[in-house]
Amino acid sequence: MTYVFTPLAERDRLVLERFVRKVDELRGSRFAGTQTALRATFLPGVTAVGGPAWNIAATGPDDEAVKAVVGDFRQLYTDHNPTSGTSVIKILSRSASRRGTDAGARMCSALRELRREMARRRLEDPRGKLLEEQLDGSTAERSPDEIIKTWMNGEYLHDDLEKASEIPLGHGATEMMRISLQMAMRDFLSYWVRIRAIAAAVLNEPALRG
Repeated sequence: MTYVFTPLAERDRLVLERFVRKVDELRGSRFAGTQTALRATFLPGVTAVGGPAWNIAATGPDDEAVKAVVGDFRQLYTDHNPTSGTSVIKILSRSASRRGTDAGARMCSALRELRREMARRRLEDPRGKLLEEQLDGSTAERSPDEIIKTWMNGEYLHDDLEKASEIPLGHGATEMMRISLQMAMRDFLSYWVRIRAIAAAVLNEPALRG
């Protein structure tokens, strides 16, 4: 690792240590250990606009399991937080850039690509799009970032009534939002696990202590 990184300042080490701990707690949580899926049940004898009716429900972690991790998730997700995944990438990139080696340059490139992956995931779910019907009858796509912020501010962490009104609990569309939220949380955890592996290797190298 000494060919890739320069020694870290004490504050940067503290950030990396906190990040590693938070990621470990998230991936060891009941939320991370419970699979998320969508269950669609045909309703015989019931019709809806366009054909047969289906009951849509999310299966996976219950609200208690989600609420137990959303605080730490938001800390790692929100870019301007000191211990966010993006902040840790910046710390590692600065250190690798200062080293000035080919190995350091390759690490910077890999970290930039990982940051791009995270930015793309905020905008679009690779599994599909979530479309919502508008008042005028048209449909509009909601990005994963919008869904995350709606649930964090309107249901789990804040009492934002405007955001809460966008989550009509018990509706099939809401269950689709719940699935999108949980899958985004899982995907970002997978990104952070990758960053965590690099951060832990740096922390475990005695020569990189400032």
